[in-house]
Amino acid sequence: MNDDKAIQVQDLHKNLSDVYAVQGVSFDVQAGEVFSLLGPNGAGKSTIITMLSCLLEPTQGDARVSGHSILGEPMAVKEAIGVVPQEIALYEDLSARENLTFWGKMYGLRGAPLHRRVDEMLEVTGLTERQKGRVRKFSGGMKRRLNIGIALLHTDADCLGDGRLSEHRDARPGPGFSAAPGGHPAGLRRRFLWTGSVALRI
Repeated sequence: MNDDKAIQVQDLHKNLSDVYAVQGVSFDVQAGEVFSLLGPNGAGKSTIITMLSCLLEPTQGDARVSGHSILGEPMAVKEAIGVVPQEIALYEDLSARENLTFWGKMYGLRGAPLHRRVDEMLEVTGLTERQKGRVRKFSGGMKRRLNIGIALLHTDADCLGDGRLSEHRDARPGPGFSAAPGGHPAGLRRRFLWTGSVALRI
């Protein structure tokens, strides 16, 4: 496989009991690309994301993320990606800043680097002015943006998103991803492109 590509999937298969969840899937994603994985319910999209996240081992085949094999280097893959789950995973009684700070510490960030990354994620998600607000009062789009910020806290990571297309809109508002002042969430897309990261959404 060519390590120059951000994501390379080669002949992935996954059998779940008697069900073939994924059969012979191959694709490449270039650095800086926004890539959508489309298909009907039950087509195996979430299973592919789960395998790329090293949370489920393929029955056959392999993939490389940021040059690392999901079979041979799972820890390196996990350090190189940020995953946005289909279900929003936030502490609703905490503020946006408190959520980012908590997860930053879970990623091992401390002190000035932690504060810098939290400030940056608040900026790129358009939530600086709402950073002290309780998440339970946020709109669905604001929660989704915060979830993406958490996924990107620990690194200039490739971003793997699992959910409806509308939930991960990066260039225009939609039911699951509202627009914000200052050009957000388009600013999130520009950040992916500037850093050479990948936004992979399904």
